[in-house]
This record gives sequence, C-alpha cells and structure tokens, in this order.
Amino acid sequence: MKFILSALSILTLGTGLAIVCVGAFFLKRLDDHAFGDPAVFYGAAHHYGSITSTGSIVCLIGCIGLALALDHTKGFHAARNSALIAFATAIFGLFFFPIHNASGAVYGDLLFVTFGASLIFVLVASARWISCKTRSTR
Repeated sequence: MKFILSALSILTLGTGLAIVCVGAFFLKRLDDHAFGDPAVFYGAAHHYGSITSTGSIVCLIGCIGLALALDHTKGFHAARNSALIAFATAIFGLFFFPIHNASGAVYGDLLFVTFGASLIFVLVASARWISCKTRSTR
C-alpha cells in the first residue's frame, strides 16, 4: 500500500512541477511583451500566474502523500533536504527570476513549494515520531 501511495505521490509531484514549468515558460515569454497593451498583458500575466499557482498546490498535494508514505526518520531527512533546497532557491532564485517581470511570480511559487514541502514533511514526521514514542511507553 505504501508503494502505491509513494508512486501516486511522485506522479502528482511530477505533474505539479510540469504545470509550474508550463506556466513559467509562458510567463517568461510574456516578459518580452510587457510594453504592449496593458489590459492584455495583465490579463495574460494573471492567467499564467494562476497556472503556476495551481501547479504549486498540486506539488504540495503530492508532498502530503509522500510524507504519509515515509516513516519518521526518512520524513525528517526529507524535511531537512527540502529546507536546504528552499534556502538555495531563495538565494539563487534571485539571479534566475527577475522579480520586477511577470516571470518573477514563479520565484514566489517555488519558494512556496519548497518551504511548504519542508513544513509538511516535518509536521507529518513529528506526528509519527510522537505516535511511535507514545506507543513504546505503554
């Protein structure tokens, strides 16, 4: 059962990342058309920004399933790794995603996914650790 949950979670996580990549691609292409009609530009930026936001939520849903499939030690390792990736994204993402352009929204979505995944993994692993400790003291 854990294998099936892990496989579905990884597929969901991959699907979410693909959705974020599609939104990021279109937002990057939209950066070149920033000086056209403002109504069309802001409408398109809102549309593609909502695509990347939806992809980040799908990624977090995949992380929830993956966190439920892991035991508490692997969950803590995944939380640590996600936090390290989040800090690397926070530092190096500033060089890759210009905040003042439309594609800067992807930077916020990536931070949301990485810090959110770290939080999900640490919460689920902590709950499993507490459950394991309370069962062993009985």
